[in-house]
Amino acid sequence: MTQAPTFNPTAAARTVVPFQRPEMGTEQPRAPKSERQPPQAELLRVLGQNRFRYLHHNGAPYAVAYAGPPVAVPLHATAHTGTGSLRQHLIHASVTEHNRTPSQSALADALAALDALAMHAPETELHLRVAPDPHDPAVSWLDLGRADGESVRLSPEGWQLTYPDVEAGPIWRRSRLIRPLPRPDRPAGGWQAGIEEFAALLPFTAETLPLAVGWLLAALRPAIPRPIAYLTGEQGTGKSTSGQMLAGVVEGARAPLRQAPEGPRDLGPTTAAGWVLALDNLSGMQGWLSDALCRVVTGDAQVTRALYTDDDNVLTYQRPVLLTGIDLGALRNDLAERMMPLELQPIPRHKRRTAGTLWTAYERAHPRILGALLDLAATVWADLPHAAADLTERPRPTSPNCCTPSTA
Repeated sequence: MTQAPTFNPTAAARTVVPFQRPEMGTEQPRAPKSERQPPQAELLRVLGQNRFRYLHHNGAPYAVAYAGPPVAVPLHATAHTGTGSLRQHLIHASVTEHNRTPSQSALADALAALDALAMHAPETELHLRVAPDPHDPAVSWLDLGRADGESVRLSPEGWQLTYPDVEAGPIWRRSRLIRPLPRPDRPAGGWQAGIEEFAALLPFTAETLPLAVGWLLAALRPAIPRPIAYLTGEQGTGKSTSGQMLAGVVEGARAPLRQAPEGPRDLGPTTAAGWVLALDNLSGMQGWLSDALCRVVTGDAQVTRALYTDDDNVLTYQRPVLLTGIDLGALRNDLAERMMPLELQPIPRHKRRTAGTLWTAYERAHPRILGALLDLAATVWADLPHAAADLTERPRPTSPNCCTPSTA
């Protein structure tokens, strides 16, 4: 067994390093208070105020960049939104400009201060995809969903690609469902050539094509009741693909078609997140869904409770609606009056194409189709006052005759 060494206090004393007390006046002076770096939270708050102006919409705070497109950035969003969140913008600015990774507590403090600024700012209307002009009721706007904010200004005189004024123009709200649209192109043969190119891709009949074009025109008009497009036909007529392409003209290529929601609580968030509400392969119509679809096309609001909080989320929407199915069964009167059936004809075997070939042709034609639709819309917008004066019987606002262009 090894014996433990004995402690020698004399030897231990010789190994002690004496503490050198600094002489008076040799301490490093602290930087003046005015020269010290501000706390992280204060630095982030100043960054946020210098780069963004603040507003709130339906009780939720948003920020809009001073130097950038008129697209609202939510303060309480995650990376899964179409524009990111203010939190991400602040982190990026801190890392790129100050080479500092902010702490979570600093971010929380800065965002709380900016949240207060937004909630005390004026209530501001935010628009999804389509917006009225704030100053001219004859003008409307179409958000192309581009990163640079380029949009379409549509009036009875025509349309042009431009950038809305950050201070005086419409402010866009974007979600994951807002897909980019191509820059529209005016067809060489006029709007008729673009519509013919569109008709060659989808199996509409001669009777239903004008109705489909009319539904698209109504989708470009902000804040109006619209008929519900119902694509129907026998098996093999391409209802789902035709629905995607029809909605995709104004919603972006390969616009998503969704299954019918399970209940009213699921319908509100789904409807508010996109411009066109497109439900695929319906085999029946439940009573609650029938009533809800009528409210969607005429305008509705829904109050939901945010998870783990006492805060209410207010969802307001008025959307174009598209349905596909073979047989919806008996419909309630309110929904039947708003329904616009679009019968699809069987596709002859010699005209059938693979899905890849069809989508390639659609995506190539999309700029001309959108340009033709905008040309036609300008013509229709200019004729609306005369058309209203010539009516002998006023149609229901959501009836098919209310949006069918006689020139199509």
